[in-house]
Amino acid sequence: MAGVIALLKEDHRKLVAVFEKLEQATPRQARALLRQTAELLIPHAKAEEEVIDPQPEAAPEAAPVDESSEVDDGGAEEHHGGSPGPTITTG
Repeated sequence: MAGVIALLKEDHRKLVAVFEKLEQATPRQARALLRQTAELLIPHAKAEEEVIDPQPEAAPEAAPVDESSEVDDGGAEEHHGGSPGPTITTG
């Protein structure tokens, strides 16, 4: 894995150099530099995803929810005809 990280760091250095050239490039030079950027970034991004931040193949299925164990907090709905609450006046 250390070898892959060294290659990724080298890619970062190459990309910084390309971006610095882009700042002064003519439109024709910019197109070539952007192609070079894509050629560097695509395999670089894949390597980072595989080595640095691997994602699981498939997410595990969520456990079914047991609705009988839900807690009644008493605040969401009021069906008992209680008072609407305090009246706030400004003035």
